[in-house]
Amino acid sequence: MGLAIGAHGVNIQQSRSVGCIINLEIQEETSTFRVTGDSNECVRKARKLLEFAEDTNQVPRSLVGKVIGRIGAA
Repeated sequence: MGLAIGAHGVNIQQSRSVGCIINLEIQEETSTFRVTGDSNECVRKARKLLEFAEDTNQVPRSLVGKVIGRIGAA
């Protein structure tokens, strides 16, 4: 949810600034957003700014250093 909201709510603000958005509600119980707008295209644009996916991958122990990088700088 934090990634979708963005630092200081910047992603929410950008979604609301899509000209034809009527309402944007955060539904915390389900970690979803309800976006209402004048057209499907308008809602799609706002939705695209809020969508994030999370995936988990196994990294072999021999490659962990390459993923993390030098001094954790990756």
